[in-house]
Order: sequence, then C-alpha cells, then structure tokens
Amino acid sequence: MPELKSLAVRRNRDGRLEAVAIATASTAEEDFPLATWRLPQRTPDDKGWGESGDWQPLGDPAGAADFASTQITVALNVDGRLEAAMIGGDDGDIWHAWQRRPGEDWTGWSSLGHPRLRMLPPSNPTMALNEDGRLELFLIGDGVVWHRWQQEPARGPWHDWHSLEGPPGLNGSTTVAPTVRRNVDGRLELFSALGGELWHIWQTSPNNGWSSWSSLEHPGGGQLSTPAVLQDREGRLVVVATTGDGGVWHRRQQAAGRGPWEPWTPLEGPGDARHIGRPFMSAHVDRRLVVFAVYLNDEQQRALWLLEQTDPAGDWTGRSLGQQPPARLQGLVGQLGSPTLAMDGTAHLLLVFPIAGATDLYWLRQAEPDGEQWLEGFERHARPASA
Repeated sequence: MPELKSLAVRRNRDGRLEAVAIATASTAEEDFPLATWRLPQRTPDDKGWGESGDWQPLGDPAGAADFASTQITVALNVDGRLEAAMIGGDDGDIWHAWQRRPGEDWTGWSSLGHPRLRMLPPSNPTMALNEDGRLELFLIGDGVVWHRWQQEPARGPWHDWHSLEGPPGLNGSTTVAPTVRRNVDGRLELFSALGGELWHIWQTSPNNGWSSWSSLEHPGGGQLSTPAVLQDREGRLVVVATTGDGGVWHRRQQAAGRGPWEPWTPLEGPGDARHIGRPFMSAHVDRRLVVFAVYLNDEQQRALWLLEQTDPAGDWTGRSLGQQPPARLQGLVGQLGSPTLAMDGTAHLLLVFPIAGATDLYWLRQAEPDGEQWLEGFERHARPASA
C-alpha cells in the first residue's frame, strides 16, 4: 500500500483547502513508483476532507527519482491559481505544475531544470510571491542559495537560475528548504539555519536586488532547527526556532520591515522534551501568532506543543496538546509524519498530518476561530483508482 511521503496544504481562492501530496511505496517490496496526488475540499466549510472522496492523480515528473527527503511545496499565484514544485528526476531537476484555473484541474509537470551543482540532490524548493505578483523559487545547493522567478505575474517563462551566494565560509549542501517571507513593505527576506547559526538575506527594495548575507547568530543549546517566520500584527517579522536541548526561541525586528533585530528570547518549551522538531507558525484571525512543534517526551512518546501569543503585543503562553495521535487511536492510526498548517475558509486553523503506511489523514482543527479548544479528525482516503 502506498503512503504519503510529503504533504502540503493551501487554500484556494474560493476558500476550499487543497492537499497536494507525494506518495511512494511503504515497503521496499512494493512496486509503486513515486506519484503526486491532490485532494480538494468539497466545500469551504467542511471539517477536514471527510466528504471529498479519494485522492486524485496529479501526474508524475518524467523519470522521477525517489529521493529520501523529497518535499512538495505549494504557493498561490496572484491570479488565484495554486502552483506546486518538487525535486523530481535523477538529475535533481525542479519540476512544477499549476492549476489551469483557480480551484480547478491542474497541468502536467514541467521542468525548471536545476543550477549546476557538484552535489545532488539540492535542497527542497520553496516559493514566495513578490510584491508585484511574480512567484520566485528558492533552493540551496553546494552551500549556495539559488533562485529563479516568473518573468510576468502568474505567467511563465521563468528567468534562468541565479546565485545569491551563501554565508561566509559555508561548504556542502542541505536537503532543507530555506524559509522566505515578505516584509510589510513588500521586500522578500530569506532565512536558513546553515553552519550552526541563523543567516538571512533580503531584497534591498521590492522586486529588486538582494543584500549581502547577515547572521542572526544562535541562541545556544544545540543544533538550530529550520526557522518559522511570520509578520506580527505590527508588521514586524518574527522568527521562531527550536534547539537540540528542547528549547524554543524567538527574535523579531525592532521596527516593521527593517532591522536591527531584538535579541533571542526563550519561549516556554515542554519541560520533558528529549527532542523537539521544527516549528510551524500561523496566526489567529485576531493576528495573534501561534506555533506548533512535535516533540519526544521522557516516555519516548510523540506529543504536540502549542505556543500562542496571549495578546498581539507579544506575550506568549505554552501548553501541551497531548500525545499525537492519542492513545485511543493508536491501533487505528500509525506513526504521524511532519504536519502542515493552514487556515480553512471559515477561519479555523487546521494542523494536518500524513500517516505512515497509509494514504489517510489525521488532523487537529480549532473548535472556534481564535479559540483554545482543538478537535481531532481521522479520515480514510484511498489512492487514485488510476494509480
């Protein structure tokens, strides 16, 4: 039976969530090639995808290779069409596909090639929207950040690959995609935990050239995770990262859209964490930031830690949402994969997990927008009949 290897969730322009996934065989003996699927919600007010039926085939990049860490990323074009990108092919090409019309069917996969690299594969890609509406794609290869972008908003062709260089003295490569967010003035800013500290680089003006690299240093306490970055209500970028000792840290711009940055400050973390994964960040309707991280507790159980601002000004509180999946579902739900976080068409935050060895979904959803209570759901969705 195939399993979901990577999962991304984005909201269509009409409010319906759409899950896009990479699937592969769950065992070495199974004859199931790498494939991509989609699962759109039936209506924007669905609680999860319960009535949406089974996965629909999205096609396969030509000669797709089963890279162990391949992840899929999805962005929203300025005209409302979703676009996905992933590594696919023995040569590490980046492939992309997009909706023909907002919320409707998709094209086949097209190659964007890859920069000339010594080490393959490159990092997983990520995409961000420029202030003028052009999508821009980023990846890391050989310790260098590479990017290419649409020549016109929501349209190809794309410019060739260009280098943003890399932090001083950094060699080698990584499979982890950089994090890219837009400042309040429209400038993109890229963050990556490379070489033991957090580095960033930013556009010097919207839709334009880039600065040199600058370090945001390391808060201490072991290996730094991939950061989560988002604007707060005042328009300041806020960075949250976890460390190998179970710590959760954050720092933010002193003023909206520009540095300098305030120092690293610890947030409340799970006291029994033996390991804590990368954070995922979103915002409530009232613009209070909320952060999730999966951690391993003293009993070697996976649990979910929630951090949220008690007010948009910046005070935070943390609490555990318990073992994931709950013990009563252990016989029904297998090991959960890395989650994805989205807000549905009725302003409820939704945390969605793929399940090892299956094509099913497990999710947590706010009972009410901005509320503290979370409800859970488990759904069975079969693979496409044509797969």
